[in-house]
Amino acid sequence: MPISLRGEIEILVTALTLLNHSEVPPFTIEDNTDGGEDLRMKYRYLDIRRTPVREKPYLPPQGGYDGAQLPLCSRLYRGGNSCPH
Repeated sequence: MPISLRGEIEILVTALTLLNHSEVPPFTIEDNTDGGEDLRMKYRYLDIRRTPVREKPYLPPQGGYDGAQLPLCSRLYRGGNSCPH
């Protein structure tokens, strides 16, 4: 194994076995991506690999309410449960 002046090691590959192939991502995973917002949200697990997404934390809208609706049960039922399940 030849050693370079910087201390790195060069390795000569004589055989290579491909264990699994991968498909081309739907958009480039770079800081300036070519994917639109809809495409990036569909493949969010790929989008979070980009530096701008990793460095900017998700903050919920002002007021702390994300818009998810919970069922409102105004009538009380026996057993202390306020909703019939």
